[in-house]
Amino acid sequence: MIDSPAYAKMGDTPDKNNNRCEADGDCITGKCSDGLADLMQKITIKEKVAVNFCDLFRVKMNKNNNSSTAERILDIAQDLLQRQGFNGFSYQDIAERVKIRKASIHYHFPSKGDLVVSLCARYVDQFLERLHQLDRKHESCHARLRDFTQIYSRIIKDKEKLCPVTMLSAEIEALPIQAKEHLQRFISETERWIGQTLEQGKRAHELQFSGGFQSQSRIILATLQGAMLVARASGDRGHFQGIADDLLRQLQFNPARPVAPAASQTLTHA
Repeated sequence: MIDSPAYAKMGDTPDKNNNRCEADGDCITGKCSDGLADLMQKITIKEKVAVNFCDLFRVKMNKNNNSSTAERILDIAQDLLQRQGFNGFSYQDIAERVKIRKASIHYHFPSKGDLVVSLCARYVDQFLERLHQLDRKHESCHARLRDFTQIYSRIIKDKEKLCPVTMLSAEIEALPIQAKEHLQRFISETERWIGQTLEQGKRAHELQFSGGFQSQSRIILATLQGAMLVARASGDRGHFQGIADDLLRQLQFNPARPVAPAASQTLTHA
């Protein structure tokens, strides 16, 4: 019940022009009923605004919940991928870990192909952003490369896990074309970043190596990816770290160490 003078005494109710009714008891002028109608209309408008606000809030919450669920699915899928490979897990495995129904996974990712495409896109974007963060964090090119190797070192802290790109590359033929394109983007962009870092370091007399920037960047990426496989096969994480440390020592500038001249090569900066 609305606490309004209209319910106490009609004669005390202001009309729509904010004039008070002179009538005692029941009003027969129509002013009071007009004022009550205006009051009820305002209340109805407020109710509609409140309902619309609630609807918008529910829509936003649903979007947030959907986004959160999709991210959790991708998190678990990536963990399973890094341990077991693309063909080594199912939607049932994800559902049990996330504690949702398989139908919920299909709602976000209708097929496993859709899932792996989203997974590749997310991982590559995150990895490349880490490389940009290293540029902002370190002026030293050698420090950038050191932290670059530590990205892989952190992955294999768990002896059962490998880089998602390494795992997916072994099953490349089973992947959708969009997933392959993301893997190719990972390789080309990562090699470009390494090459640019090498070029800057060499010009600053901080790094030294034989060969061109492009070929050396490919050697570094292939060495780290291969070192992860060897470390997993041996069950010794230290195997990877030893290879990474040797690689960094070889790149460290040393005036006493002769370096074979390389053909002039300048990378195209994106």
